[in-house]
Amino acid sequence: KHLTYYQIVALKYYEDIKQRIDRSEILLFEKAINKIVKMLNPNLIAVICGSFRRECSNSGDIDILLTEPSIKTKENLLQLRYNYLLELVRILNHTGIICDNLSEGEYKYMGMCRINSNKFKSPYARRLDIKLVYYDSFIPELLHFTGSGALNKQMRLKAIQMKMFL
Repeated sequence: KHLTYYQIVALKYYEDIKQRIDRSEILLFEKAINKIVKMLNPNLIAVICGSFRRECSNSGDIDILLTEPSIKTKENLLQLRYNYLLELVRILNHTGIICDNLSEGEYKYMGMCRINSNKFKSPYARRLDIKLVYYDSFIPELLHFTGSGALNKQMRLKAIQMKMFL
């Protein structure tokens, strides 16, 4: 009775979260996401990042960057949050791909998903992060969201040495 909602969800999926996600499973998820994204807007760009984008054989979670060429200003980003990020999450919930919600920020969604198709049914729920970003920031965000953690630390250190902020 003293646990927070997030602690309850973490305990519920504790064993699932410990399992690595095979690249073939993320490829199925990517196919499903791309169909939905193109249905929402043909100009919408969704890229799965992290270890998947680094072409690792498995991943710890699924990280998605989302943008569209018209996302230029903060007002525009907030407006399109409803058209794209929240609508994508609504569809993923409706289709049963999302099985639990963790948090929903202004530009980021975190939850649990399960990849189920005619050919594959995942025995595990998977961590899912989706981040909506400015179009002009997409490439730097892609680099950051792809990682690795060591590369991100090196880039931040180099920026500090150059009296810059990354």
